[in-house]
Amino acid sequence: MKRIVLMSALVLIFTPLLMSFTFLEKEKEKEKEKIEKSESTDQNSWGVWKTSTCFIHLKYRIKKKSYGEWAINFKNGYNKSISMSVGIKEGFGGDRFTVPSGNSRIHSGYYTNNKQATYLNFTVSRVKFGDTSWGGPYAGCD
Repeated sequence: MKRIVLMSALVLIFTPLLMSFTFLEKEKEKEKEKIEKSESTDQNSWGVWKTSTCFIHLKYRIKKKSYGEWAINFKNGYNKSISMSVGIKEGFGGDRFTVPSGNSRIHSGYYTNNKQATYLNFTVSRVKFGDTSWGGPYAGCD
């Protein structure tokens, strides 16, 4: 009987504690995922290079290709390759890729959203430097 009471007490104490760790991990993951928002761009030309809100040596530029179709170029100014996931908010698409180090190396991704949209919201998340694996730990913001 004492064992049952002791086990019940341990479950009641440790269950909320474990749940709080899970919550904190999810919050940390959200913190690493910053939304980038493009400005309205001309369909015939690339926008200016912008710095990511989270990684100061990761640059991107956006081009609206046609109604609802967008292209994003990523340029890596770090001294290691950068692997990351890109997700589109309010649209379709997303992928994981690696951009080699060096400002002359560019990765292009193609995405879609609402045909009338004049901007594209996207996230850069699950960032790793010098490692192309999918599992964590992931890099935090600079």
